[in-house]
Amino acid sequence: MSEAFYTWIFKTGNEANVAEARKIIKLLLDTTVSACASCIRASLCARAFEMHYPRLILSSAVEPEWQEGEQAILSVLTTLQAMTLSPQDVLDDPTTSSLIILAHGQQNPLPKDLSSKLHSMLMTSIQMNFALDESLFLIFRCVTQDRTQPDFPADLATSLCTVLPALASTHLDPFIRHFSLRLIALILAQLPSVLQQQILITLASDTELPQMRAAAIGLLKEFVLEALQVPASSGEQNIFASPLLIRSFGPILFRTMPFDYLSTIRAAGDIEKSLEPSRIAEVLSFYYVLLQRDRDNKTGIRDPDNIASVESSLLRPLRSFLEKWSNAKPILSLISLQIGLERIDYAVQIIRSR
Repeated sequence: MSEAFYTWIFKTGNEANVAEARKIIKLLLDTTVSACASCIRASLCARAFEMHYPRLILSSAVEPEWQEGEQAILSVLTTLQAMTLSPQDVLDDPTTSSLIILAHGQQNPLPKDLSSKLHSMLMTSIQMNFALDESLFLIFRCVTQDRTQPDFPADLATSLCTVLPALASTHLDPFIRHFSLRLIALILAQLPSVLQQQILITLASDTELPQMRAAAIGLLKEFVLEALQVPASSGEQNIFASPLLIRSFGPILFRTMPFDYLSTIRAAGDIEKSLEPSRIAEVLSFYYVLLQRDRDNKTGIRDPDNIASVESSLLRPLRSFLEKWSNAKPILSLISLQIGLERIDYAVQIIRSR
């Protein structure tokens, strides 16, 4: 209707009429799109995720009637095009609806200044849970559209890595939690290793979002394994394949959080309701994989002093704790920790025998 109205004005009115109509229609569309943002439900993130990571899909998170919302926004885009308003025009004069319009516009490639011009809007959208699907989709496109230019604005990356962990930890939708965590990994992958280190240290020691501590260890493992694959002859320096890894992350990982956690457990319920066993399980997995994969000892993890330090700070207290609970009713999380310990003991034994 708005497109037909503009076309009629364009054909019958003068230049002033057209300019005024253009202004009024744009304001109307902006207001309507913003007011109806929660009704669109076009599953942009879910559809993009399933296209990029088909092997990770167990069940689809795409809304069953996503086409209806998509079609409504496409009609808005058609009107904007009729008024010769391009995505760059929308970006140059951003409003609350700009995130939605640009996300559904599917412009390829995205404008290079999109992330800088929409920085504050993206942050607000995530914090206010407004147009979240569109905002996360735009971020996803920014970090995946051009692999030849891996540099992601450091200020935006740092900002996003302060708000995305809350989504990844506490959002009610499991897909949003999963997608947000994958976004964090994609953003980190585009940063220098020094900045990756700083952000991962913050996430791995986060006291406000304990759910992120275990997830951060999984992310750390990804970057360490990638760094270890780079041949030493390449001359490339990476914190994650150097002794700096243990010096910076060791004091955070190889202990319980809090320090006296094991001594505070009085009943099985204390274990089952705590997130710390899952974090310790991730630490044990990380330590085992590092012992196995760092055959050249680039990180120094196989040094006798480091092995003894991990034994003293984490493994010995954990071993005593598990022995204390060995006669109790089996608890799944403790069984996982026991298996992790046994694997590590075997790996250390092999290393010492060489």
